[in-house]
Amino acid sequence: MKKNFLKSLIKGKKKISGRNHHGRITVRRRGGGHKRLYRKINFNFMSSFYIILSNEYDPNRNSSISIVKCLLTNKFDYVLSIKDASLGFNIESDKKFVNSARYSIRDLPPNYLISNVEFKLKKGGQIARSSGTFCKILQKDLKRSLVLIKLPSSEERYVGLESTATVGAIFNNFFEPTAS
Repeated sequence: MKKNFLKSLIKGKKKISGRNHHGRITVRRRGGGHKRLYRKINFNFMSSFYIILSNEYDPNRNSSISIVKCLLTNKFDYVLSIKDASLGFNIESDKKFVNSARYSIRDLPPNYLISNVEFKLKKGGQIARSSGTFCKILQKDLKRSLVLIKLPSSEERYVGLESTATVGAIFNNFFEPTAS
């Protein structure tokens, strides 16, 4: 299936192959590898009504990505796949808390599993973007407008109350565990 509507989101990725800014080899035995195209992921995708069109393998990360279409603006984007979201899944984030929808952390209750968490407002997700990772909301401090979250490394950190996060854990549906 040819996807001409996504050509603006796909770019070529140059190989570095162990070379520095002068072009000299600084790390030996690094080959060129297989040709890869970089898919621009929207880590700050905020829409109240969209549909998941397909899940794709991304060679540049260890989690799968989804193509979503915003039904309000008819724009397409790549986003990180969430565990319980499937193809053709309509997401209406106005009704209640739905997996793979993005909300302000202020609105989410404690003990929710979140991923793609942003530290700085409007910067996009920076934490828990890898396959199988998630954060947990521990407590809210409304006086200081901070939320305490537990990171995948078990570190506890404060995040601004107005920061956004995606509900659910990141998922890789192309991973097949090997029998040992």
